[in-house]
Amino acid sequence: EHSTRINEMESQIQDAERESEGLAEELDGCKSKLNDAEDRFASAVEEKSALQQQVANLKQSRSDLVGQIDGLKGEMDTTTTTLRDELAQKSNKIAELEASMSSEKAAGNKLRSQLRETNLRLKDLTAERER
Repeated sequence: EHSTRINEMESQIQDAERESEGLAEELDGCKSKLNDAEDRFASAVEEKSALQQQVANLKQSRSDLVGQIDGLKGEMDTTTTTLRDELAQKSNKIAELEASMSSEKAAGNKLRSQLRETNLRLKDLTAERER
């Protein structure tokens, strides 16, 4: 009876050892899966960090471009104002020149009229002398 009992115990010990080996293998598999999951998580964290940096860079680039656009708008407004001022000055100068030309034309017409009158008087005087 002792030997049967011993055999049963040895059988139970062997079963426990086999089960322990199976559990050890299962534990190794779980550890391997955990390591893989940790590696994937670390990669995902790195990728997230890289994407966050790209987003930050894109936001900065957008901000820089908005600043450049605002600067260009300011330059364009200044240039437009300057060109309008120059155009107004040139338009005024043209109006002054046209007015001056008109005055000169009127003065020329007056001189022609006076010259005609003088010529007529000269003809009259010449005609009177000849008589």
